[in-house]
Amino acid sequence: MRKVLDVLRNFWKDWYVGILIIVVFLVIKQFVVMPYKFTGDSMCDTFNFFDGECVKERSIKGEYGLVNRFIYLFSEPKRGDVIVFDVKGYGKYVKRVIALPGEKVNLRDGEVYITLTDGQEIKLDESSYLNEENNHNTQPWMERTTYFEVPEKGYFLMGDNRPESADSRACFIYDKQGCFERKKQYYAKKSDIVGRVDAVVWPVSELRKVKEIEY
Repeated sequence: MRKVLDVLRNFWKDWYVGILIIVVFLVIKQFVVMPYKFTGDSMCDTFNFFDGECVKERSIKGEYGLVNRFIYLFSEPKRGDVIVFDVKGYGKYVKRVIALPGEKVNLRDGEVYITLTDGQEIKLDESSYLNEENNHNTQPWMERTTYFEVPEKGYFLMGDNRPESADSRACFIYDKQGCFERKKQYYAKKSDIVGRVDAVVWPVSELRKVKEIEY
């Protein structure tokens, strides 16, 4: 009888520890940090740049990053942040914050111009994260729209590989006919934002911190 009781106690202890580990993992993933796999080449060269080439196919290897899920509980997204966000009904995407709530965006002569909320216009220096092909070469994306007014609760986002990124220039969800009318969403709201990408953790050979941008 004693042996049976010992077995039951050990089983309960192991089961309890296992459940506790699962709960802790789920809490961390939900509120602190979560892994995210970068698929495709819309953020190349920042992510998925191997042996001098961008990984284009979504089904093959891609880097994994860590998403900081609590950072925006205490602060607002900044220009230059790389974020993961939800496009309702389609899943999670990763892009870079280009313009903040209330600002205006003008794509002109390959450059990105931002009119700040105080009326001042600035030209973004994106040389720290765009490769040679993309730097000074931001064009309208298919719809040929060059001017955007960011709503008070919205963020204008673009991928770093501009010709291959469906983003705030093209409402994220796009086909040959244009934006899906039912899903037009040019801007991400803060409530859509999952968190900020802080590091690349896999493969180990590519381990690095995602640099913070100062314009």
